[in-house]
Amino acid sequence: MVALTLAACLALAPVPITGQEVRTVGFLWGADKTCSVPYAPQEGDILLTTSRDKAYAVVWAIAGTDHPYHSTIFVRRTTGELESLEVGGGSSVSVTLRGVVERLTHLMQEYASKEGAAWVRRRKTPLTPEQSARLTAFAEAQFGKRFTPTPEFLRLAFQRGRLYRSGDPAQDEWICSELLLAAVEQADLLPGGVIPNPGRQTPRELFHDRRIDLKPAWEPPLRWTGTATPPPQYRGQPLP
Repeated sequence: MVALTLAACLALAPVPITGQEVRTVGFLWGADKTCSVPYAPQEGDILLTTSRDKAYAVVWAIAGTDHPYHSTIFVRRTTGELESLEVGGGSSVSVTLRGVVERLTHLMQEYASKEGAAWVRRRKTPLTPEQSARLTAFAEAQFGKRFTPTPEFLRLAFQRGRLYRSGDPAQDEWICSELLLAAVEQADLLPGGVIPNPGRQTPRELFHDRRIDLKPAWEPPLRWTGTATPPPQYRGQPLP
């Protein structure tokens, strides 16, 4: 049993990253929650979050999906900072780029009340310089664009996503999973070419590899917490 637990903990160990200083923020837990490792964020990591928000619960239920409700991807700015690219979630009504440490610290405070939960899908290998540059260029070009207006977002929920091929860097509004997958496509982060319509995919599908398989480039989701205390079971929690 000890050997199995040790092997499970080693399997959680982060991919070595060279050439830059990395700060750890919080911890990642395996499915059995018997061990954890400090989390060192890196470019291309995907953060999936959820909450007890009743409005989101109703909308995503109409869309035929469930937890998690929100998705984010980490990018490196031209100035060198590692930041979180996202739209929607909380009070955000436009595309934002926030420091990853700041973003995760906020989650620590938000989830202290057990009203939310988060999971991380780590990149299996670091981005190449070309991928990093493409991801940065896409992210910075989207900064400030708006979250899909509420009436349109509700229409998307009823119709289960956009009916047209979305993900164009020139479009002026986004939902969170659509923005994330457009970034993945523009930076060529996933082997296999063009991604099926980003506007028809949800955060839960990114968690479970439905419609699109992220496993070639990302590890399975691991529960993230702000402390080394084992996380409680989250009601409605999706299982890897």
